[in-house]
Amino acid sequence: MSFELSFTPIYKCDEVTVSIRKLLNLQYTGEREWTEHVEAGKWNRSILNASIPANDTSGIEVIIKCGRISTIAACYFVTTGDTLEFHRGNPRGYIGVPPPPSSNTNDPFKDTLTEEQLQTEYEVILNLHNPTLLEAAERILGSIPDTSLYDSRRGYYKLNVSLENLIRLSEIPVGFEYTSSPPWDHRNHNPNVGITGSKSRHTQKGDEIDTDTLTEDQLRQEHEVILFLRDSTEREIVEQIIDSKLDSPKRFGLMRFYIKRMNLEKFIEIKRHNIDAHLLKPGLPWDRVPNDSVPDFKRRDSSEGQGVLDTEFNPNSLDGFSLEYVDGMTTPGILPTNQTIIFYINIYNPTGINMQGITNGFRIYSPDGAQWGSFAADTMNFGWRDMFDSYYSIYEYSADGIGADTAGFTGISMDTLGGLPPYFDEVAYKITIGPIDDLYDGKIICLDSSFYGLSGYWSWAYDGGYHIYYPDWDGPHCFTIESDITFSGYLYYMDPVPPDTNQMPMRSIKIEMWDDDPSPFPNELLENTVTDDNGYFILGPVENNDISGGQDVFFRIYPETEAGYVTGSYNGDSRRIQTDVLNDLPSGEYDTVIVAPLDSSGSFFVANAILEAYENWWNLPVYYVPDCVQVVLADGAGTYWVHAEHAIHIDSRDYANRAYPDTWDRDVIFHEYGHVIEYDLGFFDATGGGDNIGEFKYTWLQSHRSVTSKR
Repeated sequence: MSFELSFTPIYKCDEVTVSIRKLLNLQYTGEREWTEHVEAGKWNRSILNASIPANDTSGIEVIIKCGRISTIAACYFVTTGDTLEFHRGNPRGYIGVPPPPSSNTNDPFKDTLTEEQLQTEYEVILNLHNPTLLEAAERILGSIPDTSLYDSRRGYYKLNVSLENLIRLSEIPVGFEYTSSPPWDHRNHNPNVGITGSKSRHTQKGDEIDTDTLTEDQLRQEHEVILFLRDSTEREIVEQIIDSKLDSPKRFGLMRFYIKRMNLEKFIEIKRHNIDAHLLKPGLPWDRVPNDSVPDFKRRDSSEGQGVLDTEFNPNSLDGFSLEYVDGMTTPGILPTNQTIIFYINIYNPTGINMQGITNGFRIYSPDGAQWGSFAADTMNFGWRDMFDSYYSIYEYSADGIGADTAGFTGISMDTLGGLPPYFDEVAYKITIGPIDDLYDGKIICLDSSFYGLSGYWSWAYDGGYHIYYPDWDGPHCFTIESDITFSGYLYYMDPVPPDTNQMPMRSIKIEMWDDDPSPFPNELLENTVTDDNGYFILGPVENNDISGGQDVFFRIYPETEAGYVTGSYNGDSRRIQTDVLNDLPSGEYDTVIVAPLDSSGSFFVANAILEAYENWWNLPVYYVPDCVQVVLADGAGTYWVHAEHAIHIDSRDYANRAYPDTWDRDVIFHEYGHVIEYDLGFFDATGGGDNIGEFKYTWLQSHRSVTSKR
């Protein structure tokens, strides 16, 4: 007989591929795959020829594909004598399950199932994600109580249904899963195959693994894996193989589990038990395109780690929603107190079609009782009411900064070319919280996807709502609250003397962190430390609780070491430098580099030269520690040693007959430090005298220097 296959695209599509996906006892003689040019709104018609067996059940499934989007058309026939019944859909409800056994009646199940079996009830999870399916299911089952709602985000219901009603549901078709294996499970090799409701079990590229070609290193390599488990038996098998318990499924819901690290050897063993397991990333690493042939795109800042419960952002998720970045977060994974925090969420529509309906929710919550002050949801300016011309709204629930606050984003367009555009990829939503009180220091705040209200599903819709698409989400994202502030970084001074003019580290230099307070309050010293040999320092953590908001931080840096300190006069203050004030800083960890300006760098050159001479003395086999010496750096006052002051005077004037002042002459500074050693050891030569052992001082300080001087 001949029958007609008719179809028309509902979105922009120029060409489709038509494939005969499955034949159920049907003798088909035509092409198994072909392409057709199509135009939206116009029907394409193809005539299919097939021989339908007598006194049997037979059928055909056709898949029609345009780009990444596909749809399935299916029908089946029941013949009894001269009677032929035509039915749309699949007699087993789901594509991909084993074909039904042949039957000699118009009811293919009566031959394999008794009345007792048909009336036996099984616990199942029904996929009733839209009102049409829910209404159709209630016509068969009666009113479905709200208490049976299992997963509001996806529209799943859990309840007991007789096998007879499951058969009727499959003809609608309604998708369902058994919570435990039924007795006719075909994977248990029971010949009485009846009807099996299950998820579509796809084979992902890369899952077929030729174990004979794998090396030991490849078998030990770890991969991200997703498991689709039918029942507790499969769960026990997996747990035995991986030698650990599976966590309660969260991200994927139902009996779907995500394992971040599983070596390939265990993955293969799981596959050998006919368990639905997939490598999350298609293809194996050694089968992929080499890195040098892929453009090297710079990662965004938001790709940094995001805290103790969140390992990494994934900007521009391959499917749906991703947290792009967090405004107000100074340290990855840390939310500061006393600051407004804004989470920016990216939307990516990976399909080539317009999503006419969107409904997605997000919530802020704390697993350990933190509060976040306020909550507000909004969109970035992309003309949402123009995209969703029929309806667009943002719902907020609770929104008090306590417990859990939820936001729902909903949009509807009746125009098939309206809604979320194909390949839309923008930072589109933002959720604002804060300020967070210091009271919650150390606690955790999380952002995750959520259902909302009474009908806030997590889905997108196209084709006038007849087809549903479930976008992904790269969360949850959790962050630790921190009320402290920490600074770390490097201190440098400018060395202007050729040939290698550059920035030099301030070694063993004192640095203080201060809080700048308004009058009449005095400034507050928060913490102090000294740098290491590389000029590196860490200050903090200190509490970030200023008079109002965060600390107003500035730094004071002193040309002081354990060997000596530099002043502007004998009775004068240290020639310290001070940075500008960083006002109202959020809590967190800060990295910084501070470079002294050239006109202030001489003091730090002198301080580090004195330290070098001091260290050279320590390298000698002596048991005497020189006292900390004062160095007076003054313009035009001359360079000399004053034993009564226990001070070295260095002339900082730039004389015409010298390339550089004594400030930058390490040999001169070493010579004067020799006077300190003479005086402390008791063989002093008088100030202004002939330097009786001056050559001795210079020679041993030079010859025992731990670092070779360039002067």
